[in-house]
Amino acid sequence: IKGISASTKYSFSVQAPLNASISKFWFVVDENDGTEKTVVDNHGTGFVIEQDTVLFNPVLTKRDSAFNYLFVVGVRNDSSSSQIPVVSIQSYEPGFSPTFTPTIITADLQIDPNYPPADGYNFFTADFPEAVTAIHIDASTDGQQFRLYREETDFLVSS
Repeated sequence: IKGISASTKYSFSVQAPLNASISKFWFVVDENDGTEKTVVDNHGTGFVIEQDTVLFNPVLTKRDSAFNYLFVVGVRNDSSSSQIPVVSIQSYEPGFSPTFTPTIITADLQIDPNYPPADGYNFFTADFPEAVTAIHIDASTDGQQFRLYREETDFLVSS
């Protein structure tokens, strides 16, 4: 990205109307040091968001020092639906010598009362008691299937 080091990380959040959906975004970096602002817009095309019904929440997801995880997934709350979404998570840990057989664990997520609905989303959680390299998240809500592929976990910070 022009003018931004690959090691520089920025976090941000956006207020969006609950009845709207987000299809793409861009942002402006202002270091507040007098330098020119940098527009980051994927060469003018924006960053496409394929769907915003099911979202992995890396901010609420926790990892402890023993690499136990609490994964948090947000599912858009459609108040007209009487169905509770079905959300599952599959972890992947690559195999190591001598067999190189990967470890794959699947768990169902449940609505978590510790994370009340917010910004139009209900939050589902699942505990994983071991190291995880990547996850897939599957959800079924209102007859639609969603899959978030291979969300990496190495950036998650210990809580």
